[in-house]
Amino acid sequence: MTIEKNIPLFYVVRSLFIPAFWLPVLYVYLTQYKGFSLTQTMFLLALQEILLVFLEIPTGVIADKISRKFSVGLGYILTSLPFVFLPLIDGFLPVVILFTIKALGKALTSGADNSLLYDSLVDLGKTKDYKAIINKSKIFYTLIAACSIFIGGWLAANSYIELTLFLPFPLMTIGALAAFLMVEPRSSQEGMR
Repeated sequence: MTIEKNIPLFYVVRSLFIPAFWLPVLYVYLTQYKGFSLTQTMFLLALQEILLVFLEIPTGVIADKISRKFSVGLGYILTSLPFVFLPLIDGFLPVVILFTIKALGKALTSGADNSLLYDSLVDLGKTKDYKAIINKSKIFYTLIAACSIFIGGWLAANSYIELTLFLPFPLMTIGALAAFLMVEPRSSQEGMR
């Protein structure tokens, strides 16, 4: 496969970044279904953002020294997989671990996807297209996120709240597969040495 394929695959990857079916219901799920207190729930919701500050550098090393496409693909899996297990797990500490894994996945993806695109464009001699591709991918991402949030709210209102936790996984797995199908750009490989 040639590096030109990275651009359409990038659109797939970015479009499927966190289809947040669970966004309109996560607070309710954690408090009413899991029985966590307001303090525990707020801690869990803040945990990912706090951990991202500390995980950016070590996960950036993975993207820079091992592989950007590996970092993105693994990140997508680790971002969505913990919520698949959330309905099956009881207790605050195991849920903290799930949210920590989710944060690790998000950190693995952070910046690595854009770097993968940029390096692909460097190899193609098309860096002038970077902003246009990023902006177009944001439109796709926003549309999918908005539809996911609407569907998630509808599912929860119709007693399918746990389905909102499962649905991101197959979509993000498709995004991960798209990342793994990308060609690691030559300019990325040179940075890995």
